[in-house]
Amino acid sequence: MIGTHCTTVSTDREGYTVVIYHQTQVVKFNSQEIILDTGGYETLTTKRRMNETSDLLNLRFRVYSHKNVMYASYQGKEIPFEGHVLILER
Repeated sequence: MIGTHCTTVSTDREGYTVVIYHQTQVVKFNSQEIILDTGGYETLTTKRRMNETSDLLNLRFRVYSHKNVMYASYQGKEIPFEGHVLILER
């Protein structure tokens, strides 16, 4: 399960699977890319929703913070967020 509070999962018109936490599309993905978006809220719950999505849907990324910088670990790389959005190529 991806969260139990203020979280929805759906498919948009472009064929992306979208996980929305409150009003932010925290994870949006298709077969070509994964888009992670904090919406400016770099909270533990935002990171938890992203990681729950990765675990449940086998996306194989992990989001974490180190020294106030958010990163995604993906395909053997540690990739910093620049701003509140990070796009991972699949």
